Amino acid sequence: MNSTRQDELLRMQNGGCHPVDKCQGPHPFAGAKFHYLAASTFLRDTGKTLFPPYEIKTFDGIPVGSSG
Repeated sequence: MNSTRQDELLRMQNGGCHPVDKCQGPHPFAGAKFHYLAASTFLRDTGKTLFPPYEIKTFDGIPVGSSG
């Protein structure tokens, strides 16, 4: 994965100012309020996914899986 794209995905997940447009308001972007999942976005140097490929949450005692 291209380092610039990787950095932007990580910024969108974790927050911060855009590298070109900078901060457009009084506060930096806080980041997503949910976990990004990415089963098909791999890092070239490690072969691992940038984000977890799946997540399992439990609702009323029932495990529910989501894949990215």
